[in-house]
Amino acid sequence: MEVVLALTIAGMLATLAVPYFRPGIGAGALRARASEIAGLLRRDRNLALHLQRRSAVLVDAGGGAIRSGLLDETIVMPNGISLKLLPESAPGVVFQPDGSSSGARIVLAARQSSIAVDVNRLTAAIRISEAKP
Repeated sequence: MEVVLALTIAGMLATLAVPYFRPGIGAGALRARASEIAGLLRRDRNLALHLQRRSAVLVDAGGGAIRSGLLDETIVMPNGISLKLLPESAPGVVFQPDGSSSGARIVLAARQSSIAVDVNRLTAAIRISEAKP
């Protein structure tokens, strides 16, 4: 009888604890999304150079979406990942035909992890780095 009672109590405690230990969006998922964003930015940059046309990649931080300027491609962030563009006054990242860009930092954050996709203003180089929370 005591064993059955102990197992019942352990089962109830486990049922109460499961919602707190659900796997969420961690550093690996953030890095995967950052790689996806970096790929989109690189494709737009390369296409701007190839076509000799200006390209603007729009970042909708509130809606959690990034839309390509020259490609029919949009990346939407899943629930749990917030998106921030720095400088905040910019609508997105602009790539010029001469190989330069407007420069920007796109920060992705979830729980206690954050990662950034940096676009160099002069060279339009795109790099993924750890962001300080």
